[in-house]
Amino acid sequence: QTRIVAPIFLTFYETYKPWWIAKFNRDPATWPSVMQFSRVVRNAISHRMKIDWSSPKLPPVEWSGLAYSHADNGKQIIGPDLAMADLVYLMFDLSEELDALGCPIEP
Repeated sequence: QTRIVAPIFLTFYETYKPWWIAKFNRDPATWPSVMQFSRVVRNAISHRMKIDWSSPKLPPVEWSGLAYSHADNGKQIIGPDLAMADLVYLMFDLSEELDALGCPIEP
């Protein structure tokens, strides 16, 4: 069931990512925490539902009691850790952060 929501999450993330990169920069370490966590989830969805943590220099991420770091590289998180509802809640949290930052509805 989680795989049903995964493409929706990817579309949401990729739609707004250019806006927050323009607002902050390309360095995820400078983004608000929900955006940092969303990046890890987005990358996991795009890499067989497993964490793909390319840089050991990036700080750990945390959201809703879940925490990941470079040490978790290769760990499957979509399914075991994050269910369909979690992805929906993460989109809500990301949307609230975007609203608070003044992101337009259509970036």
